[in-house]
Amino acid sequence: MKTDCPFCLSQRIRKIECSSLVYGNCEVCGGFFLFSRYFPSSQKSRERYEHHNNELSDPGYRNYLQNFIDTFLDFFRTDAGLRSRPASILDWGSGPVPSLTTLLQEQGFEAYPYDLHYQPVLPDAAVRFETIVCLEVAEHFLSPRDEFRRMADFLLPSGYLVVGTHPAESMSCDFEKWWYRSDITHVSFYSEKSLEIVGASADLVFRGKIGQFEYVFQKKG
Repeated sequence: MKTDCPFCLSQRIRKIECSSLVYGNCEVCGGFFLFSRYFPSSQKSRERYEHHNNELSDPGYRNYLQNFIDTFLDFFRTDAGLRSRPASILDWGSGPVPSLTTLLQEQGFEAYPYDLHYQPVLPDAAVRFETIVCLEVAEHFLSPRDEFRRMADFLLPSGYLVVGTHPAESMSCDFEKWWYRSDITHVSFYSEKSLEIVGASADLVFRGKIGQFEYVFQKKG
C-alpha cells in the first residue's frame, strides 16, 4: 500500500531509513516526514518536551523569542496596509511554559496560549484572532494539513499565521545527519513548496519567507 505525502498528497515518495526509523521524501513538494507507524507516543512526546529549556530567565532563550517577535513585527510594519501591532495573538503550541505568550503580554499584546498537551482548551468557538504564531511547533504536526486548517479556523478574515520552523532546504549534509531530525518528536520537515501547498489546503495564501526560518501566511478575506 502506497503512502501519501502529508503535505501535497502525492504518492511519489522516496523512503529513507535512519536509525531504525523510516522517513519519506516527497519527490513532488520536497518535504520530509516520518512514517506514521514510527510516531512517538503522547507520553514520550511529553517527556521530551519537558526536557526543553523554555524559561524566560534564560537570556539566550529570551533573545531567541524576541528575535522571532521582531521579525514578524518588522514584516507587519513594512508590508503595505498592515497594522504594526496585531490586536490579538494566539500562541499555537505554547508548550509546558508559555514563554512566548508571556513575552508578548509583557509588551502589551493581547496574547493567549494554546497547547495540545499543556493548555488544551482553545478559546470559545466564536473567538477569532488577528494573528497566530506557531514557533518551533509545525515540525511536531502528525497531520500538517489538518493542523493548518485548525489554525486557519481561528484566524479572522485576512488574518496572519506566522510559522517558525527550520526548512528542509537548510540541510548542509544528508538528511540522516541533519541535527533537526534527531529530536524524536520532530516528524514533519517542510520545504518552502510544501509549506505553500499545506497553507493553500487551508485557504491560507503564502506571503513568503521573512527571516532565516520564519514564514507568513494570510487567510483569504
